Amino acid sequence: MLSRNVNAQSAYVGCDYQFDTMRRSQPKYAKKADLNQAEIVDALRKAGISVEIIGEPLDLLCGHNAINILLEIKRPGQKPRTKKQKLFLKNWKGQARIVETAEDAINVVFKITRKGW
Repeated sequence: MLSRNVNAQSAYVGCDYQFDTMRRSQPKYAKKADLNQAEIVDALRKAGISVEIIGEPLDLLCGHNAINILLEIKRPGQKPRTKKQKLFLKNWKGQARIVETAEDAINVVFKITRKGW
């Protein structure tokens, strides 16, 4: 919930919106990003694709030609996904793919955005 409240506790200087103080519980151990994530993100951005690292439920939110795609990055040969990810992928009605390399990621995004929905 947003409130129009300017005070010293505002998270951003010059911003007159303040977010609720409700916080999500933090996991005991931080999720480790796949080692190839930085390379893939850099390649996607160089290809003109918008990229936001979201971490959950999948690693990346990508946008190209007004179409959004979720990408889960796995190291080559790594197949296991968490139960949460398996359930998400099973029930998600939008575009979501698993990629291993920068080339895979770019090809997936361009294939989906050329074809559309």
